Amino acid sequence: MCYIQKSDDSFRSIHDGTHGTGVNSHIKVRDQQEVPSAGDLKQAMRELDGATFVFAADVKRAHRLVKVCEQDWGYQACRVSEQDGQVWLNCVGSFGIASAAIHWARLMSGVQRATLHLIGPKLLFMLTYVDDILWLAKGKEAKEAIAVVLLFLVAIGHPFSWCKCKGGLSTDWVGYNVDLRTRSVGISAKRARWLHDWCQKTLQEGSVKINDLRAVLGRMSFAFTALEHLRPFLGPIYKWVAAVAHVQAAKLPKVIIQTLHYVRSMLEKGVRQQRVLPDVRSRKELFRTDARADNEEVWIGGWALDSSDLAQCRWFSEKLNRKNAWWAFLAGEPFRSIASLEMLATPTLAALVVFDCRGCKQHELFSIDRQSGKCLRAPTLVDHAVPIVLCGYGDCSHITAEKFGPQPGMSTASAKHRGRRADKCRLQRLQPCVALR
Repeated sequence: MCYIQKSDDSFRSIHDGTHGTGVNSHIKVRDQQEVPSAGDLKQAMRELDGATFVFAADVKRAHRLVKVCEQDWGYQACRVSEQDGQVWLNCVGSFGIASAAIHWARLMSGVQRATLHLIGPKLLFMLTYVDDILWLAKGKEAKEAIAVVLLFLVAIGHPFSWCKCKGGLSTDWVGYNVDLRTRSVGISAKRARWLHDWCQKTLQEGSVKINDLRAVLGRMSFAFTALEHLRPFLGPIYKWVAAVAHVQAAKLPKVIIQTLHYVRSMLEKGVRQQRVLPDVRSRKELFRTDARADNEEVWIGGWALDSSDLAQCRWFSEKLNRKNAWWAFLAGEPFRSIASLEMLATPTLAALVVFDCRGCKQHELFSIDRQSGKCLRAPTLVDHAVPIVLCGYGDCSHITAEKFGPQPGMSTASAKHRGRRADKCRLQRLQPCVALR
């Protein structure tokens, strides 16, 4: 048994179920515990377009609310010290036992379903991250429903830490910040300040302990789910940590230094919020593109979905070599840069120039992630390979734009007429790119 001091100078008791007794090693949690993240929070704000009230609350001693079967009390036996001969039995859920979190989650999920049955169909969202609860409401009736839910939870025995309850038009919740006035989600000022100070301290020292960096990387990954434009820059850090996992400490390489400099500069400028864009239901596919790399042959190509008859669709196909795309051969075999080639072909450069998508708004352009099939906004792609891609095709962008773009003196009709048949043999596997209307 040990104790951890909390921020309010109180102490939290921790039952060590790993060392000595070895209880945790014999516990197998069969159900995966899912908790809401910034993505769920953003989607809730989209569904409640024009939400007017947000309220956050914290359940006090949540794990201790779960009763444990008497036959399992012995697994939670403990002593205050090795010299103390008195043995204590935990009769409820205990911090430090591997199954405590999942039992609390099951109990809380039943309580949430009961509250949903109580209040009925209201414009209200209830998000629970372990013992931290957030309500998003729209309209007067929904705000009154929050009060009813609080009264119901207190009546059935849920103790709240009232000093941590807060709400209004803006509030912090598990390190995130929700601002209904600007319709944005970001990280709290406290978390942003901590990340900024850590980056500054690490850059000054010039080296870092790998275990410490691994822990901070987990915090960054959690925080940057709200700041998607910063998330791609975690890719180089992940790769470097995996490469030096066998050492205790290491000197920061240049790419990590530049990454931490950029993250620190963004936090210094106060970039810790991101607007939640409205959810557009209808989608229309504009064009399809792909890339191919085989030995020394590199191709990019695609066609616009102008017609259901592929023979009537505009298309382009371009062969790249070491002269006009030297970056594709930096890793040796060009297939190692296939992600960069697909980004070159898809929404970043070639297809936008060829098929003239200037009429589409920036926030309407989407591409499909090949791994997960998730729609991602082109200006804020979160794939970890994006920074590498952007560095890769920078020097060849003018070549592609010059070769694919409308020629001086060429009319729009003539430009559209360039290549009216689809090359099916060369473009078999396609990566869709869609735009919203």
